Amino acid sequence: MYFFIIIIAVSGVLKKFYIEEPVNLLFFTIQSSKTIFKLSDFFYILHELSNLILLFLVLLHIIATLYHHVFLKQKILTKIT
Repeated sequence: MYFFIIIIAVSGVLKKFYIEEPVNLLFFTIQSSKTIFKLSDFFYILHELSNLILLFLVLLHIIATLYHHVFLKQKILTKIT
């Protein structure tokens, strides 16, 4: 999950960078000098795909927790809190 969070952040920054939009990073701003639409499209697709995979993993995690709690009768939800 952490891997996909990092990929989402990096691909979002690179997507903006390659279409000449200024990217604000904490104390400074970077901007590309030329537009490269193929790279921007690639990072957009990577960004969207990573979002979907992360959403799927979170849902799978929730389903697994409920499975352990309901069907296996493990007190997993009480251990979380």
